[in-house]
Amino acid sequence: MRIDTTITTLPHVAVKRPGQSSMFEEWFLRELSMTRNIQVAAYSHTAPCRLIVGTDRIATVHRRLAEAARQHLPIRIIEPPLQFPRFQQVMQWHQYRETDPGLMWLRTKLRQAAQTLREEMNWMSRSGLSGGEKK
Repeated sequence: MRIDTTITTLPHVAVKRPGQSSMFEEWFLRELSMTRNIQVAAYSHTAPCRLIVGTDRIATVHRRLAEAARQHLPIRIIEPPLQFPRFQQVMQWHQYRETDPGLMWLRTKLRQAAQTLREEMNWMSRSGLSGGEKK
């Protein structure tokens, strides 16, 4: 399988926190023996969409974030030339906090929010409203 390496040569805006060795995309590309041309590093996950406006830079961000940003910013969403693995976020806590009322409330709220997002994405998919431009 031949992989288009253009993505590695384009100037990138990346999320990188101080003291963190690498982010998800860097790990994934490194597994493919690829690296990105990072020109700007931002601390916030919402910053890359704003930092590419008016430049030739690109950013790899979560689709939902890109869709939300596209409503307010003059950006395009395109499919990457390779398929990134799905990203799963989890919550963890120590077992002695299992019955903590505050954490029980938070877990309930997170489950409800995740379910709402799933329903929204399913509706968008059925309506043909999700997805970026194809190259």
